[in-house]
Amino acid sequence: MAWYDLLLPASWRGIPFGVRGSEYGGGRRTALHSYPYRDKVWVEDLGRFERRVTFSGFLVGDGAYARAKLMLRACEVSGPGTLVHPSLGIMRVALVAPVRMVERAERGGLVELQFEFSETLDPTYPAGAADTVSAVLGAIDRTLGAISDSFVGELVGAAVLGVGIITSVQATVSAWGDLASSLARDAGLTTGAVKGVTPDSGTYGRYSQGSRSQGAAAPSSLEAALDAVVAARSAVDAAADQLAAVAAAGQNAGLVPSAFAVSEAIRDACADPTDAVRLLARLASYTVTVVPTDAPLGSTLNAVQAATAAACRQAALCSLAIACAEYLPASHDEGQALQEQVSGLLRTEELRIGEASSGGLYPALSQIRTLVLDDLAARGAPLPRLRTVTTPQAQASLVVAYALYADASRSDELIRRANPPHPGFMPTEFQALTD
Repeated sequence: MAWYDLLLPASWRGIPFGVRGSEYGGGRRTALHSYPYRDKVWVEDLGRFERRVTFSGFLVGDGAYARAKLMLRACEVSGPGTLVHPSLGIMRVALVAPVRMVERAERGGLVELQFEFSETLDPTYPAGAADTVSAVLGAIDRTLGAISDSFVGELVGAAVLGVGIITSVQATVSAWGDLASSLARDAGLTTGAVKGVTPDSGTYGRYSQGSRSQGAAAPSSLEAALDAVVAARSAVDAAADQLAAVAAAGQNAGLVPSAFAVSEAIRDACADPTDAVRLLARLASYTVTVVPTDAPLGSTLNAVQAATAAACRQAALCSLAIACAEYLPASHDEGQALQEQVSGLLRTEELRIGEASSGGLYPALSQIRTLVLDDLAARGAPLPRLRTVTTPQAQASLVVAYALYADASRSDELIRRANPPHPGFMPTEFQALTD
């Protein structure tokens, strides 16, 4: 492999350019202290100098002048930006001198560039921050109360069915409980339980990490992890059985708390928070199939089934909101994707209810959606973004990690994101964090 095969394509704010040469340097800031009658001085270390990078680059080709205009606009944008240095990797820098652009028409549309950058941090200022996680958790009890009141109110109008109400409710919650029991046997719960377990011989490979650091503490052994999975399945089954018993006894006021216990058992069963969001999203998407009919009793029966399914879905949405509050996305982009997914589920449920619904169910769910989105936005804003990394040819993960971050220890992170057939041969294009 030639040395130039290890270089990354240079770009500033996403606009690529060719490089004739670059200069960079660093060091330590010091203060020199001299003392009377002492032959030596004390050099006080004041921290690292900022790294400055100077480029001599160019744009060439038919679109050189158009790209030069884009580059000029990029240089006029306020604040720091992302620079990809061919050998230093991704840097967060600010342009500290005006860019110099020289057009060379006699050289076939060549535009010469001169840049001077300095590494920087986004400015931070002391400010009060709202406790968005506590706001989400504090709204759960109020929302569960509104769900229960709405469900009981729906069944009051169906009293004409008599015992038929109990049968309809029991059939619906049994189907929803069966779904929860099947989710408790999802293969992801087993793989998520062993993530983070470190055996005496080392690790279990690239698939052993996941998002474990965001969830529960890793178990001490593989046997303990598998025992926890079995116990979690039993807890979900027990909660589903309790829900069915409440429905069979006609205890309508206790149905929503029992349904919430089922969804919470699913959440507790997930060691990896990504599994909790994935499974609860399926539980919160449950719908019941009703047979269309014009008969009054048949329509009432369908309404009871729909109301019961809605109560179960809404209880699962409350657990999903808690799972989101406990979830720390790995990147800004992941946080945005989670916002879109959860917002879509909650918004769909709001549309099912309609603003004309009785009681405070609609505003309660709307408030939950707003709080969850605000929480994810607040915690995801400072996270690094994803960018597409392109290399001239397949390289070892250690080499790519050092080129991107000047830190070879981050190779495991790149392996999990790119999922190459072998760590020695990374894909030539994959997603990676900017910082």
